[in-house]
Amino acid sequence: MIKQLDISLLKDIYFNQMIKDFPEDEYFVSERLDIVSEWRCFVHYGKLRSIKNYSGDEWTKPYNFFVEDCINRIGENIKSYTLDVSVFVPLLTKTLYP
Repeated sequence: MIKQLDISLLKDIYFNQMIKDFPEDEYFVSERLDIVSEWRCFVHYGKLRSIKNYSGDEWTKPYNFFVEDCINRIGENIKSYTLDVSVFVPLLTKTLYP
């Protein structure tokens, strides 16, 4: 009989071991997020030129208004850049903006 491996348990073990290796004053750790999908936005002179899924569920896209708000906050002073955006579980169940 083959038992199914619980990947989430392995991730917890790996994460806990990983943070033990760093000195306490040399890193920041945010709360753990259940990321559903990750997207790379390609921006040129403040305009979104393309957005591509590079991890997770390709059908779960970030909100357009959120991406545009991020781009507007950065402004047009940077010629070109990429912006990585994650969609995580709380975003699927509640709204960030009114």
